[in-house]
Amino acid sequence: MLTVSDIKLDRSSNQSLQSQLFHVLREGILSADLPVGLKLPSTRQLAKMLGIGRNTVIAVYEQLIAEGYLVSRTGSGTQVSESAKVRSKQKSKVNANSPKLSVRGMKMTSISRMEYTGAQASFQGGLPALDEFPYAKWSRFVARNYRSGAKEMFGYDTLGGLPKLCSAIAKYVRSQRGVVCEDSQVIVISGSQAALDLSARMLIDPGDDVWVENPCYQGAKAAFLGAGANICPVPVGEEGLDVDYAASQYPGARLAFVTPSYQYPLGITMSLDQRLRLLDWAERSGSWIIEDDYDSEFRYRGHSISALQGLDSSERVLYMGTYSKTMFPSLRIAYLIVPLKLVNVFQNALRQSGQSAPLPLQGAMADFINEGAYVHHVRRMKAIYIKRQKHFLDLANKHLKHIIKFEQSDAGMHLIGYFIDQSIDDEAVSKRAASIGLVAPSLSGLYIDKPVRRGLYLGYAGLAEPAMERAFMKLVSALSPYK
Repeated sequence: MLTVSDIKLDRSSNQSLQSQLFHVLREGILSADLPVGLKLPSTRQLAKMLGIGRNTVIAVYEQLIAEGYLVSRTGSGTQVSESAKVRSKQKSKVNANSPKLSVRGMKMTSISRMEYTGAQASFQGGLPALDEFPYAKWSRFVARNYRSGAKEMFGYDTLGGLPKLCSAIAKYVRSQRGVVCEDSQVIVISGSQAALDLSARMLIDPGDDVWVENPCYQGAKAAFLGAGANICPVPVGEEGLDVDYAASQYPGARLAFVTPSYQYPLGITMSLDQRLRLLDWAERSGSWIIEDDYDSEFRYRGHSISALQGLDSSERVLYMGTYSKTMFPSLRIAYLIVPLKLVNVFQNALRQSGQSAPLPLQGAMADFINEGAYVHHVRRMKAIYIKRQKHFLDLANKHLKHIIKFEQSDAGMHLIGYFIDQSIDDEAVSKRAASIGLVAPSLSGLYIDKPVRRGLYLGYAGLAEPAMERAFMKLVSALSPYK
């Protein structure tokens, strides 16, 4: 049984004496060390015994009474409550029938994702050049919107996005990406993963088939599994997603997820023939298409590839974009451009799901676009990434050409390296790299089923030359057993 002499309070702790005493007494009650009906010392007595202020003890007793652990009766003092007996049994009972996750939740969380926290050397894909971001300029746009005091910036977002950002996005994608849309079709949301999650829940019923490119973005796979979908892996050939294969193998699919401008992760552009076949399938089958245009701004030769959405005459395509790659990941602003017939329901779903992006940041992003800073920033990043890709390839050719082969890419922020010896276990290489502080994701980890080819998926955009050279030395070390 817990006695007063067992109560130890640490006066050097950051936790207050009141908080310490509360937790000691509560745990004693829950563990039955302070049994039901036990009369506790008066507040004056306990304060004197512990050498603390009486008001501290009074506050603790009052809180324990308020939460049902103690009762105070005139003439009987303060006692451990009968209710605590039930709580004690609940706490100590073996949870043979403990609640379980849903089947969908288990599937969604079973997907392995590379951990990046604290990594000193990282070939993380999709990580922009944070060392080159115009922080001072961006902070002025942010400060302006926080200082504005405009009511529209500090209330609830019920319209699917700040109107001036929706307008700026619509104008940009119409001129730069060939998207056909009105301002009202833009739904601003807190990141591309949130956009996938919301779209999946709105468009898919449990058990529906969903076409997914193979290999694929694992976040999309997670979103569809979370909605209860059956993932249907579709091979990616030289022309992109193989529509004929998908239609023959999974004819009743409800949705197709594609990255047609720059397939993730292989970097293939979907041909016009495959795009038209895909749109025709969606129209004939009454299905949806989600087009993820995640990396469209970074094309280094010629003009950007026009969006698939611009070819859609039957309102089957939901177009998705993000600022995580062009700005910075923690901004958490992405957008969906949905068919007109879905505008109202998606606006309402956004409100119900709570996945809106902070309005002052939406305002800052709108100003950043409207005043030309965004186009200037993207143009500057393209020039930097061209140089970084060249430096990456020079290092790869110098140190690793006998083990892994990288090829120049006309777009994107990463490169795929295929092992010359395809018996090399790329997942083992990735784990070995992680053990020495290097993020170097495996290509196999992006396949839905058995990998077709083995290699590494390495981002270069986020690494300045000195950091890239250090990362390469670690990669050389991770690959040393295979030389």
